[in-house]
Amino acid sequence: MISDYAIIIVMKIRRGKSRIRTAVSCVVALICAIGICYSGYKIIEWKLDSDKTSAQTDIINEVTDVNEVADSDDTETIDNNEPPESIYWKYIKMKLLDIDFTELRKINNETSGWIQVSGTNINYPFVRTSNNDFYLNHSFDKTYSRAGWVFADFRNRADGTDRNLILYAHGRYDATMFGTLRNILTSGWLKNPDNFTVRTVNDGESALWQVFSVYKIPTTSDYIQTTFSSDAEFQRFSDLLRQRSAHDFNTTVSGTDNILTLSTCYSSTERVVLHAKLIKRLKYNNDEETTTRTESNEPAVTQNASTPAQDTNVQPSAQASQPKVNTAPAEEPAEEKPSETQTETVDETPTETTTETTSEE
Repeated sequence: MISDYAIIIVMKIRRGKSRIRTAVSCVVALICAIGICYSGYKIIEWKLDSDKTSAQTDIINEVTDVNEVADSDDTETIDNNEPPESIYWKYIKMKLLDIDFTELRKINNETSGWIQVSGTNINYPFVRTSNNDFYLNHSFDKTYSRAGWVFADFRNRADGTDRNLILYAHGRYDATMFGTLRNILTSGWLKNPDNFTVRTVNDGESALWQVFSVYKIPTTSDYIQTTFSSDAEFQRFSDLLRQRSAHDFNTTVSGTDNILTLSTCYSSTERVVLHAKLIKRLKYNNDEETTTRTESNEPAVTQNASTPAQDTNVQPSAQASQPKVNTAPAEEPAEEKPSETQTETVDETPTETTTETTSEE
């Protein structure tokens, strides 16, 4: 009897364990199903954002002519006693850009300028608004998109003449926005000196910049300072940026220079940053803008807005149609590859309430 009773108890225990295992299996299966559905949703969302960006750049291509203009008597070169053998003398022979923003501003009245980065797909209009949040998740036409757009720091002047002009954008894995800024850390990009230039144009001036620093760094805000109390403070700031560089560009930055900073996410905790110094510009007199922009020694050469600038290191499939993103963490959200386990992550960028200090914002 005791033996029969024991057998009954053992069988009940086994049935109970079986029910528990079945319940656990169901819970695990449910969690997996939810995870797969969510991942699928995020992949679809990412693709829709990518398609929206592509459509937006197509529209920009249609309404924009990116012109190259030769130097005129009003062109200014910034020469900080560069030695005769410096590649600077090759760079300043490059033509400046000229763009009529009229049609672009019919699409977005916050259009601020245009940027073209050699050796990348970056060839876009950039925008500027009253904060560094809006264009993290809005496209050029101001419609919602997690792909965002390229934007200037709201603390920069509208004419882009600050000592440190800062541009942010998502590091998209479809090679749009600042996705190809990752190229600057590759040996292929760094071995080609033709890549070390950036061209911008806005209402205030058309400018040529020479790269002096590139690096990857844990998220920080000490490189996005926009105002400086003295040339000496700016010199200390630029020395810090130059010393961080992963490559020696064999150039200097003086306390009177102006610089351009491009920043995007490498991962959820790291940034890719490029700094370049102003080496040539043509200032515009906005009262006589049309005359000033067309006076040159040679006729303007028109580029298609979708042509990347000397894009020598991007695979053809990545060179999609391009014409061409708050002070605690430094800027834009990280963009991770869309997969079953990864989606874009968003970091905060400096906001309207940001207070600057000399070393950290």
